[in-house]
Amino acid sequence: MIQYAAHALGNRQAQAQTALALLRDAGPPTDPEIGRTLANLGVLDYYEGRFAESEARYRQALAILTPALGAGHPEVIMNRREMAWPIGDQGRAEEAVEILTEVDRANRRLYGEGHPTVGNTLGELSRYQRAAGDLDGAEASAREGLRLQRALYGDDHAYVANKMLDVALVLRERGDLSEARRLADGALAIQRATLGADHPYTAAGHGHVAHIAALQGDRAAALRHEGEALRLFEAAYGPGHPRTDTSRARLARLTSTR
Repeated sequence: MIQYAAHALGNRQAQAQTALALLRDAGPPTDPEIGRTLANLGVLDYYEGRFAESEARYRQALAILTPALGAGHPEVIMNRREMAWPIGDQGRAEEAVEILTEVDRANRRLYGEGHPTVGNTLGELSRYQRAAGDLDGAEASAREGLRLQRALYGDDHAYVANKMLDVALVLRERGDLSEARRLADGALAIQRATLGADHPYTAAGHGHVAHIAALQGDRAAALRHEGEALRLFEAAYGPGHPRTDTSRARLARLTSTR
């Protein structure tokens, strides 16, 4: 099972907090290592669902790292990319899109068009473009990200599955449910084969299939997939995590619908 996930995050959080205290005692507040440790805490806060705290950590980190390393440094750009996640997940999708658009341009300058980081950032950009209501931009970003990852990894890689889901979610919003379901089913099959049946990303794959199936009127499939998603999220993150709570609410709605 995947009960390790919440425990492992908690251990890393405690270790990073200890490291931060030691660094602050030992050196000046502008030490880049303090910035790096704050960024580590930011990503841990994000994955534990503490989005406001995560954003604050990243802003503190960037206030140290940007003057120390320069605005164009890969580490600064990476932290700006990651800071967009909690910003977008707090409902400020347009702000996240603005940040990720700048990050995308910077990544292409640093790494070239075919680098994995470019593909991954495009998927994140698509997510928040979709949340902001820009479905044309979201679909273009998602399809470009899928093309890049397939060129790098082939058809049966977990990264490719993630990008298939990016496209599926835009198509779901557009009402192209048949193609969205085909892509989501295919992505879930890849996730199960490459990551394992109990992985948190596989849980998310089940949730996406469930949502599309419900819109198609396939209630039995929606209940089956959402139930599996909830079981896996609870095992990975615990009962109070936003991903777990969202899945539980979706399952409750499906169960109450006749």
